[in-house]
Amino acid sequence: MKFTALEEYGLRCILHLARKECTTDSPDRSGRPEGVSLTLGEIAEQEGLTQQYAGKIFRILAKAGLVESERGRKGGYRLTRRSEDITLSEVLTALGGKFFESSLCGRYKGDRPHCVHTTQCTIRSVWMDVQQAVDGIAGAG
Repeated sequence: MKFTALEEYGLRCILHLARKECTTDSPDRSGRPEGVSLTLGEIAEQEGLTQQYAGKIFRILAKAGLVESERGRKGGYRLTRRSEDITLSEVLTALGGKFFESSLCGRYKGDRPHCVHTTQCTIRSVWMDVQQAVDGIAGAG
């Protein structure tokens, strides 16, 4: 199983924010520990990415509701929830989709109208197990 570059770097960026999350103990208005916002430039430099590529990653993560940006002198990006409330599955789904979706069997049916393995499929159970394992991993931090 391989991760795309987008998935790999996206996970690294989420983990980077998670490590910086709890720099103070005082909660913000949502009850979440107030963390430091990191600029796109800081994250890109520390993760070895161009700012353009980091920007692409953060647009995707923001659209998925995993990160938010804050303007101003103390602005930058931060997680929208506590890191332990963000699952690996959420991040990977936002960046590239799930490993197993019900439409998988329809996409890989060969030249036939239906998959030849509909009654005795061994690979479907493998992908379902992988997806369940990914779904069960919680906490980015």
